[in-house]
Amino acid sequence: MAIATPYIYLAVYKGVLQPTIWQDQPDIQKETAEKKIHEAEEIEIATTDQKTKSKTEPGKTRRGKIEVLMEKEKLYQETELTLQQLAQKLNVPTYQVSQALNEGMKKNFYDLINNYRVNEAKRLLCDITNRNYTIFSIGFEAWFNSKTTFTTLVKCWRLNIAI
Repeated sequence: MAIATPYIYLAVYKGVLQPTIWQDQPDIQKETAEKKIHEAEEIEIATTDQKTKSKTEPGKTRRGKIEVLMEKEKLYQETELTLQQLAQKLNVPTYQVSQALNEGMKKNFYDLINNYRVNEAKRLLCDITNRNYTIFSIGFEAWFNSKTTFTTLVKCWRLNIAI
């Protein structure tokens, strides 16, 4: 053991002093290699940012299209509207619409529709010309086809519970 120790130290010392062991390309200086590594890291970061951006932008675009379609064409007024029909109007697969609603808007399809209908009911209830209507007739005017759903949502609205 005592004879081998100096040889091990000598081998390690010589190995550390030889740059070709630590470099893949012995002709390149340390500064040049570090610069190339830094450039590669910047390219990787830029590529990762683009991938992230491309993943989030379509969801935001779909979300915006959903909102425009709902407000412009007033799809919430269709009492039998389905997620599939909404997807067909947007010309995208159903799962993408569902994903845009769940991730982008933090609600499911029925919550989206009911939210628009509740806002319509609020608008109708605040309109003076509708004073003679009952709350349930306002609900039906706001395209609710179920008294139970409308009553539940009105209670949530009155208690300031998020819908």
